Amino acid sequence: MKTILLVLTFVSFMATLSFAQYTGQLSPAVTVAKGTARGLADIGIYDGALGLFGEYRYGIGGYTDAAAKLGFVDIDGTSESGMIIGADLKYQVMELRIKDPLDLSVGGQFESMVFIPGNFFTIGPYVVGSYPVKLNSGKHLTPYGKLIFRMKWYDAGPKTKSEFNLGFNAGAALELSSNASVSAEFQFHRPAGFLMGMSFGF
Repeated sequence: MKTILLVLTFVSFMATLSFAQYTGQLSPAVTVAKGTARGLADIGIYDGALGLFGEYRYGIGGYTDAAAKLGFVDIDGTSESGMIIGADLKYQVMELRIKDPLDLSVGGQFESMVFIPGNFFTIGPYVVGSYPVKLNSGKHLTPYGKLIFRMKWYDAGPKTKSEFNLGFNAGAALELSSNASVSAEFQFHRPAGFLMGMSFGF
């Protein structure tokens, strides 16, 4: 119950704050087990930018995990590049293992770009669903989709802009071993892009 209240508080906070979002999903809805961790390294190719990112995700409780994200984005045609700092909290509400129709998680996400003129923030609650498909090799291919309700805020002195919109990512993760997987996804919201990554447990 405490975990659920923590998630709801975090998501409510996400909905109250917030420009372009660069970090993707790159993983199914299943959360990381309590006391274990996973790392993710990925690259994003966007309309007008290139990004490199890393993520550390840790299981903090039953069906709950949290992640810290760090990356760099180079904006095409300009001398600008920025550091991306982000975080999210995720709680799994449906699980195939206990006969639910799919794996489904809800959470909240924050992202900010620093070291460029102005302040960029993207904040909001999200939902991600996935369904693993067993291949002939015995490995699993897991298609997933993520919908995020984003508040975006850009502040550069006299120039301030904020807006609310929906974002959507869709992709698939391929199991390489019990401890590693690769994933690829399309990002359909601004900035549109294609992301690839590798995830590993430790």
